[in-house]
Amino acid sequence: MSDQGADGPMTVLIVDDDPIMLELLEANLDEAGFRVSTAKNLTELRQRTHERAFDFVLLDLFLDDESGVEALPYLVHASPYTKVIMMSANGTVELAVDALEKGASSFLAKSKDPKELVKALLEKLGSAQKEITRKEIGGASLGIIGASPSIQQVFDRIHQVKD
Repeated sequence: MSDQGADGPMTVLIVDDDPIMLELLEANLDEAGFRVSTAKNLTELRQRTHERAFDFVLLDLFLDDESGVEALPYLVHASPYTKVIMMSANGTVELAVDALEKGASSFLAKSKDPKELVKALLEKLGSAQKEITRKEIGGASLGIIGASPSIQQVFDRIHQVKD
């Protein structure tokens, strides 16, 4: 699988309060060919997403005194083309459903082995890469034609929840 987008490597922001997991995920995703940025909390997440757009955000469900779910409305509004993948070592079905309803694209179980998490992420990104290519031509892949801001918001929402 090629992780190269039209403009170079795909970009991923990893948000996790565990410095060891953050470092391991960063190293493994970098090795897999991604351009990786990191954040330890929601404040840093907002700073990073304000500085640049990301193809994906890998967001831990539980951060020190914060919930990753709290960032979803912000991400959906500020960065509608970014796929948000929630991750947690001890999430429940209810938490996963809540995250998906609030704008997450998918949910990954956090493994003790970051290589397993990266492998699962790469599988998800493989299908998402195909979607990005389709999305670049607007709604044509959906059988919908339109370029207005309103219809672009519809396209964004469809692509966000279709997975």
